[in-house]
Amino acid sequence: WHQANSGMFSDVVRALAIDPLTDVLYAGTDNGIFMSTDGADTWTHSIDGIGDITQWDGIRCIHINDDRIYAGAGEIYRSTDGGQSWQDLGSNLSPQAIMDLAGGTTILAGTFANGIFRSADGGNNFTQVYPSPGGLPAPSSISTFVHNEETGTIIAADYGFFAGNAKIIKRTDFGATWTIVNDNATGEIYQLVADPEDNAIL
Repeated sequence: WHQANSGMFSDVVRALAIDPLTDVLYAGTDNGIFMSTDGADTWTHSIDGIGDITQWDGIRCIHINDDRIYAGAGEIYRSTDGGQSWQDLGSNLSPQAIMDLAGGTTILAGTFANGIFRSADGGNNFTQVYPSPGGLPAPSSISTFVHNEETGTIIAADYGFFAGNAKIIKRTDFGATWTIVNDNATGEIYQLVADPEDNAIL
């Protein structure tokens, strides 16, 4: 291994993603988004449309789907021009995980302590869908989503920061409602990854 952050002046990198169509790398930091087009040899700062970013709301997640790139900090930012400029969706959700479905019409945001929020109108409005809204649900933190495109199933982890035991939750209707399928983990689960050859294997 060798250090490969020339041009990146941030001390903290919280998220990395690669665009499978262009091979451009995106790094989420406490100073915003950096991009590399040469395999991480050099990086440039991408800030057009992104507000002030600090260590308290640095870029914590990046999600890429076709020509749409999402970055989560205090807000959700979206780029449709390869990261050259960003639109602030004004969610104020501080997401830890983002998933884009139905061609960008449906957006899921996993948050720290407040569960999952869903937008059905391309990010204009978000509604809490897990835990079920109403009352005072137990704090829920979601840091990862996995989408099986063949079955439409979405898997997420409520990583158990507050309760001490993680839960695996699942949905098949674009994330509108959720079912707990496993809640006997003895520790915390921060990330789920699907086998690219068989999405049934996590």
